[in-house]
Amino acid sequence: MIFSNAWHPDRGYYNEWWYFTLLCGSGDIIAGNFKIQNKRPKVWLFLKTKDGKSQYLEQEYKFKDFSAAKDFCRVKIGDNKIEQKGNDFSLRVKLKNFDLSVAFQPAVDWKNNVLKKDISRKQKVFWIVPCLRGSFAGTLNDGKQVKKIKGIVYHDHVWHNITFTSAILGFKEWLWGICYIKNGSILFGNIRFAGKNFSILSVEKDGVVRSTNKEINPEHIIWVRLKNSLKVRLNKKNLLTAVIQKKEKIAFAADNRFLSFFTKKIFHIAQAHCTIDCLAGKSRGRGYMETLSK
Repeated sequence: MIFSNAWHPDRGYYNEWWYFTLLCGSGDIIAGNFKIQNKRPKVWLFLKTKDGKSQYLEQEYKFKDFSAAKDFCRVKIGDNKIEQKGNDFSLRVKLKNFDLSVAFQPAVDWKNNVLKKDISRKQKVFWIVPCLRGSFAGTLNDGKQVKKIKGIVYHDHVWHNITFTSAILGFKEWLWGICYIKNGSILFGNIRFAGKNFSILSVEKDGVVRSTNKEINPEHIIWVRLKNSLKVRLNKKNLLTAVIQKKEKIAFAADNRFLSFFTKKIFHIAQAHCTIDCLAGKSRGRGYMETLSK
């Protein structure tokens, strides 16, 4: 099941992760990742409250602390776990004093539209979205209090065989974001790597998805970057405007510490409040955006 949400171990170098974003009804944002690179598992969690406070947690584990199914989604790293049973997902992250426990159900998935990018003859990237838009509910214990949380959830799964050295030499920019309006979503991304530009766009409304896989020509997408905002244009019409309120700088934990010392990359995580002009006219939306660049 090469295109499933399961584990895809490779005999050579490989990198794989299960990512999620929770947009809480309270205005808080929680993002996290279950990651395995070669035999080095890791879990990270980013929390940003409505009042602007943020915290980043990360924990590396030994390979013996990692287990995953090869035919369905069940990944366990230490006390952290993400698992799918039918259309229901359960998620648990325990890092330091934080304990996150939620259940979520996809309203819209995009898993049948696998994104496969050939970076080179041997280097390939696969990306599926088991939950493009869904609902979640659960609890977050920050060591001081236990809060009930609920809202909109996004979940994707990526695996590739690009070595860290190749990424350092060939990577120029990573831009990714997800924005939600009533009964709709826009997923966007632009990657510049090894002299190539990869544009990704998915526009969903009431469960109907149009994307760069089939209906949208990537060459018709224009990215306009300003200091504190991003505009995405499609066929010369404004599709999305993301206004960045605040960027959170987090030291990028490179998988090769020696190279990381010299590259000194910074991982910018920003909450984006977006005005979206899409299908049903203009409407105010909420979103989350990440950028990573040299």
